[in-house]
Amino acid sequence: MFVSRDTDADFHFFILLLVTYSMASLNILAFEKYRVPIYKAPTNAIWHIINTTGWDIANLSI
Repeated sequence: MFVSRDTDADFHFFILLLVTYSMASLNILAFEKYRVPIYKAPTNAIWHIINTTGWDIANLSI
């Protein structure tokens, strides 16, 4: 019997793996560069984005 594979699901799973791996790589890079604990790296990245875009958002809202 022929069983068709869901290639869409395969693709999404591949993307999920890719994103997970890249996030882990970024955490390690941040740890190496700034010597912060690995569990803090995602939080620091988020705060960095908020801090660097804060003025733009404030200027747009006026």
